[in-house]
Amino acid sequence: MKTKGFGNLNPIIKTIIKIIVIVAIALVLICACYYAMAKMGYIKTLKIARELQKQEQVSAEDQQVLTKLGEIMLLPKDVTPTMAIVTDAEVLKKQQPAFFSDVKNGDRVIIYPEMAIVYDYQANKIIKVGPVQRVNDTSATTETQNSETTPEGNSEATPEEVAPTE
Repeated sequence: MKTKGFGNLNPIIKTIIKIIVIVAIALVLICACYYAMAKMGYIKTLKIARELQKQEQVSAEDQQVLTKLGEIMLLPKDVTPTMAIVTDAEVLKKQQPAFFSDVKNGDRVIIYPEMAIVYDYQANKIIKVGPVQRVNDTSATTETQNSETTPEGNSEATPEEVAPTE
């Protein structure tokens, strides 16, 4: 004997099963396409192209910063500086309180071999300029040569680390 309330149960279950099968087939096809593209190197090529595009955008932005800074300060022409955007000003203030005392998030740090510059791009103001001392600098004192520390005494410094000084 059939009951009236369960008469629609079969078509609903069939529809749900069809949807599940279609979704499963779609997932298998997507995974197979991704695997085939990865095997042929397309995925890696796309990642490299995306990274190059990102570097070009950053490079163009860095060039704009240098152009704007160059309008208010004489910059070395033959050297490409290392550039960074301050994302955690408090950490910098703790590491180098004398140099980064007035830095804020969003400021630019531009490092040339002989000088470091903290620049507020939005306000078009130079916050701080100071010389750069390499930790393993041969012109440093004997004490500095014997210990690998920054001028502020950071004992975790590496020989390649660069520290701005006053």
